Amino acid sequence: MITLVNRIKTRYIRSPNLLALAIYALATWVFFVRPGVFAGASYLGGGADPTAFMWCLSWWPYAITHGLNPFITHSVWAPSGFNLTWATSVPSLALLAWPLTAVWGPVVSFNVLTLLAPVLAAFAAFVLCKEITGKFWPALLGGWFVGFSSYELGQMLGHLNLDFIAGIPFLLWLTVLRYKGKITLRPYVALAGATLAFQLGVSSEIIATATFISVPAFLLAYVLCAAHRSRLLNLGRDLILAYIVCVILAAPFLYFFVLGHSTAPALLQPQGFYVTDLLNYIIPTPITRVGGTWATYITRHFTGNYAEDGAFLGVFLLAIIGLSVLKLHKNPWVQVLAGLFAILVICSFGPSLHIMGRAAMNMPWLVIQKLPLIKNVLPARLSLYVFIVAALLVSLWLTSLAGSKAVAGYVLTGCAIISLLPNVHMASDRWLSPLPMPQLFRTTTYKTVLKPNANVVILPYGYLGDSMLWQALSGMAFRMAGGYLGFTPANFLQWPAVQMFYGGPTQGYRKQIAAFCAAHKVRDLIVGPGARNTWIPALNRLHWQRQIRGGVVVYQVPALRRYKAVTSTQMAASALFTQFRALKMAAFCFLKKGGALAALTPLAAEKMGCLSAAYGGFSAAASNANWTKMGGWLGAFGRGIGVGVVVGGRREAGAIIRRFGRSAQTIYFPYPRIWNPSRSAHSVSGQVLLMFKRS
Repeated sequence: MITLVNRIKTRYIRSPNLLALAIYALATWVFFVRPGVFAGASYLGGGADPTAFMWCLSWWPYAITHGLNPFITHSVWAPSGFNLTWATSVPSLALLAWPLTAVWGPVVSFNVLTLLAPVLAAFAAFVLCKEITGKFWPALLGGWFVGFSSYELGQMLGHLNLDFIAGIPFLLWLTVLRYKGKITLRPYVALAGATLAFQLGVSSEIIATATFISVPAFLLAYVLCAAHRSRLLNLGRDLILAYIVCVILAAPFLYFFVLGHSTAPALLQPQGFYVTDLLNYIIPTPITRVGGTWATYITRHFTGNYAEDGAFLGVFLLAIIGLSVLKLHKNPWVQVLAGLFAILVICSFGPSLHIMGRAAMNMPWLVIQKLPLIKNVLPARLSLYVFIVAALLVSLWLTSLAGSKAVAGYVLTGCAIISLLPNVHMASDRWLSPLPMPQLFRTTTYKTVLKPNANVVILPYGYLGDSMLWQALSGMAFRMAGGYLGFTPANFLQWPAVQMFYGGPTQGYRKQIAAFCAAHKVRDLIVGPGARNTWIPALNRLHWQRQIRGGVVVYQVPALRRYKAVTSTQMAASALFTQFRALKMAAFCFLKKGGALAALTPLAAEKMGCLSAAYGGFSAAASNANWTKMGGWLGAFGRGIGVGVVVGGRREAGAIIRRFGRSAQTIYFPYPRIWNPSRSAHSVSGQVLLMFKRS
């Protein structure tokens, strides 16, 4: 190991390598550093994801120093808690940045890590390319295509776990060293295992995709590089040993990961949505300077968002990839890279090939996504590996050129780099956001309002607001019956009050909120900026004691003894009953005001003033236009009016049928079956649908 360290010092910590690192750092500074970034007055990116990462950067040091289990937190989604191994909780980065967080806080730590991400990714890719080519400039440009790729730019909009990817090219560099015999078995296994464990603590998804991609990569190499098969087999053995070291190092994390499998959602994200559109490889989104706004009439049809639509290579880089394969096609390693590039591109399309957002044909990912863990992978994120392969091909191609061809090659590569430059003039709230802190949490005023470790509900709720950051900056001084760590736990989603916290108060909200607060031992309900117009008028009707402090309104939850024994099942049944009644009343209100029966939908009734917007409707052109976001259904049904809700069992359906069934023409449960009162099964779930006469 000491010999390896000395070799790294003499071979890689030299002026050319430091020059490459300096170039990447300077570019990052010019592109992304803005006033307030290092003062904690603003943060890089936008939306709720950055504040969740700031919370994680605070949580791990807090839990360790307070003797808590860092893998299970009860500070959010209290009192039941949340398993952080199923969230993007970045423990590796939290421990790495611990000193910085302790001195300057999680906002500065997040900004520094986000700025380091492209620098380290580019430098790790540079070292990899230089080891393969032996040339500085080809390696420098290859590293650029990884550190400042469209993928990296998109993830820098707020996904710290996905933009900090230096571990992948670093692991490849170690593997190349091992293949060449420049590093012995023990140091390779130790360093590669530690790198895998570190990257696992940054993103389990990236480890899963890297492992998945290594299989076709190894098979291609084994088939195409026949002369090197024995070395490849030995390398595969060594890599397996590195994975064993990773498992040992990450054993506590993996233990709680397996433990939390039963409570995690079957799918963390919808399959087939965050995929790469075919046109995204040649049409830029606004995150690149060349993209701007001219192509938005195409890119707006892509199914994902700017953060995930990061596959843009551009015609120049695609041309270089094609030229490199044509010129070096006899090189078996170039054949491996070309084959792997094709596999990655095809997999990035997801289960269906999309062209301008429309599914054209099924793709192999339709089968691949059924594999364990892979089912939660977002195919669009495979563009990370597309850029790594592209970087290697660019470096090899430039190295093979000489004379005037080399000049032309560097000019073409320069054009490719220019086409990928970030659009720093894009809407400022995407690259940089002001710190959203009400005065209550900017100072220690919260200590005079909230009791230590009190459980609170903060509105805007979850991902709609910044409650995670407020709690982190308070030093975890209070708990929350809510939060945002990627998904809402199932035991919280069962409560109708949680759906109201996300969508707004609906009929029966007073009873629902009181029951939720009683069950979760909530002491205070805090309404911050962004939720006042929606919630303050409604909460005032509860007649709870309130005070206005530091830019927020704090409602003190009284003793709610009558709700102590109420369950989420009972409240869900009550909410379904209330929603059904609201939908039925909305239908007749809509028709009374002159609406056409054929045009009846929840959104149409909402626009007519007949239905609360909190139920959530969809546009008339949508396939789910007749549904509400809370599982209700409203629309024309035959010649009459159809009203329905999705229920969890026969008991809930029976309550609705007993109350409204007398005036219904036809009753279905579970739809499309006609209701049969004699059916004995009580566990049947489905939609209860009643058809009423128009008048």
